[in-house]
Amino acid sequence: PRTTQPGLAFYVSIGQALLWPELMARPASVMRRWASSMFSGSRALCRRVSCAAPAHLDLLQLKRRVDRLKALQGRLMWPRISNFHAFGRLHALPISACAAGTTPLTQQRLEYMAGFFDGDGCVSARVTASGCALSISQSFSHGEALLIFRQSFGGGIYRMGRGVGSTKPAIQWSVSGQRAVRAASVLGSVPSAKKTQLDIASKWPSCRLERQYLASQLNKFKLHPPASDAGHSWAYVAGFFDAEGHIYVARKSQLRLELAQKHEGILRQIQCFVQEVTGRPVHFSQAREVYRLIVADSATSRMVLEYMMGAGLCVKRQQAEIALRLCENNYIEVRDALHQRTGNQSRYQRLGHEGRERAMQIEAVYAKVRYRKLHQHLSQASELQTQLKELKSRHALLNLVEQYSRLRQDIRILLSQGCVLEKSLDRK
Repeated sequence: PRTTQPGLAFYVSIGQALLWPELMARPASVMRRWASSMFSGSRALCRRVSCAAPAHLDLLQLKRRVDRLKALQGRLMWPRISNFHAFGRLHALPISACAAGTTPLTQQRLEYMAGFFDGDGCVSARVTASGCALSISQSFSHGEALLIFRQSFGGGIYRMGRGVGSTKPAIQWSVSGQRAVRAASVLGSVPSAKKTQLDIASKWPSCRLERQYLASQLNKFKLHPPASDAGHSWAYVAGFFDAEGHIYVARKSQLRLELAQKHEGILRQIQCFVQEVTGRPVHFSQAREVYRLIVADSATSRMVLEYMMGAGLCVKRQQAEIALRLCENNYIEVRDALHQRTGNQSRYQRLGHEGRERAMQIEAVYAKVRYRKLHQHLSQASELQTQLKELKSRHALLNLVEQYSRLRQDIRILLSQGCVLEKSLDRK
């Protein structure tokens, strides 16, 4: 993308946000001269932003700097994207609407698409138009599923959101009119959590009053989807996992899979299906308004991944192939490779290799404390608690240092890609 040169005020705000001691201790005129020298380009700024955390800072000072960096990152606007990634190559944007392909869909592909649409799809009502619209939104770095839907049902792929900070730009597949009616009819022919919504879209009436009523029904089913028979095939599970799943390494050579959704019913259906096929337990949990399905056993995780890959896993196929290579000798390599291919939702909470080692050491000391207390060795338990407190304090500080360095590195990358400060963009 074309790089936009930021203005003078942009670099002044960067300096204020980073609070470099050697700069901020000087008079304002010196600060302005420094900003003027930066105005000619962003390379010097990038080098400054990528510096490591100063060693003299305590936990509170470092926390304030991290907060300022997060605020700065949250104001950096991505440039307007002109392409997206899918199947190992770039595709130009926008891709205009077209008719559906003539190749008939296999039952496996249809179930996969139903699962993916249940995870990330949307049925929206158009009361004043001729029908409903179907759409799916994805990050511009993973557009595989959108190409599959366009090839099968027609429609187009367009820019959706301009990316801000760590949130990447988004793209959207959408189809409307008679093409949407046909797509809803075909998708609704297999069990899915959104089958009721798809049935409404496939039979959209011409009467305005009936449209208004059905639009309210759509909103109702979005909040409280009725019970369904979905989730009883590996193709459906693969599609749903491509939309909502996550692969990660919890400990050395321990592989875990996770599905998260705001609706409990569909996860319960998938849980029953996976447990029935594998014969092994799948855990269910709830945190606030999010339900999670967790495969915590490495052997079961491998089995589930192999089943999904055989059933058409697409978006997360490369991650699955990497995960299946996991062993004790390549734990760090596989973990880092998976992190590089996941989203940025928990990027600054992830522990690096050294952080994981510190966390395991803390867990080991904590287990010793419990053991000493259980056997009434209170003096030893007290000494271990003092050690545990020091370990936790050091762990928190080093985690913050890593987060600080990662933020500065990410801001440098954003600047090199042409991101500009939100305020300076508004003036343009």
